[in-house]
Amino acid sequence: MAESAVQPRKGKVLSVGSRRQVFNGSALRTTGGLRKDDLVKVNNRIKSKRAIAAMRDRYNNPRYAHVKAKFEANRAAPFTARSAPVTE
Repeated sequence: MAESAVQPRKGKVLSVGSRRQVFNGSALRTTGGLRKDDLVKVNNRIKSKRAIAAMRDRYNNPRYAHVKAKFEANRAAPFTARSAPVTE
């Protein structure tokens, strides 16, 4: 019996998919309606540009100065002190 040649799969694009699928181009949008131009990769995570902008605004808001101070203190601490295991 003759073997048929395996045909390469056509590029099927899903209409709805995960953020990763949308970012990679294998889906058109997420369930929330985000398209590829609405997404950005930050620290190996796919976030929406609006979420990043909201976080930036929140971080620079004077009402959240105590949160910013906590982040700055943690950033200034030596890395070993931040990630040292707790021994009891």
